[in-house]
Parts: sequence; structure tokens; C-alpha cells
Amino acid sequence: MTPYEPNDLINYRATLALLKKLVTEGTLTEKEYRKICGILNKKYGFPSGSIFAENA
Repeated sequence: MTPYEPNDLINYRATLALLKKLVTEGTLTEKEYRKICGILNKKYGFPSGSIFAENA
């Protein structure tokens, strides 16, 4: 399995969209968002320099 499987990318981006909404609503802080992005990058296997990884 590569980190760039279409379903993984869709799930990853959908999760990020939900998290960004939580930040704009004030439910999550920017610091929490960045921490979660790091966790998701590891979960989906994105290397740190990947163009697909969110580097918040």
C-alpha cells in the first residue's frame, strides 16, 4: 500500500476539511489542529515533504 491511494487521499482531505471547520467554529485551536495534522500524516503514511500532507 502506498500513501497515495485514492481512497486514503479522499479520507485524509475530508478529515482535514472537518477539522478546519472545527477551528473556524472555535471548537479546536490552531495548536490542536497542527497536532492532529501530524497524527493524520503519520496515520496515512505521508512523508514530511509530501505535497499532499498538510503542514499546518
